[in-house]
Amino acid sequence: MTHPEPPRRRPRRRRRPTRPGRRHRDRVRAKHTENVVSPKVVRALLGTLQDKQAVCGVLVTISWYGKSSRETAHCRGQRLDLINGRNLKTLLPNTSASTP
Repeated sequence: MTHPEPPRRRPRRRRRPTRPGRRHRDRVRAKHTENVVSPKVVRALLGTLQDKQAVCGVLVTISWYGKSSRETAHCRGQRLDLINGRNLKTLLPNTSASTP
């Protein structure tokens, strides 16, 4: 008489700490607003970076950042890059020239 196999367990995923030379955790958040991005949005991303132990973050918008938003992003110890509409335009390739 054979015994039935016990159910298999899924292997646990271990959370590995970020170390130099290893894959880093990055966070990107995009915002579509017509007005200035508030410091509240910047603080929310900084909180996410801290919770997820991310090395750096990028906040992208097609509008712009006010002085208080830029100060909030740069006064913290974590690295947070702010990309506004003007900077985004320079980063994107010029696709209008390649279309017929």
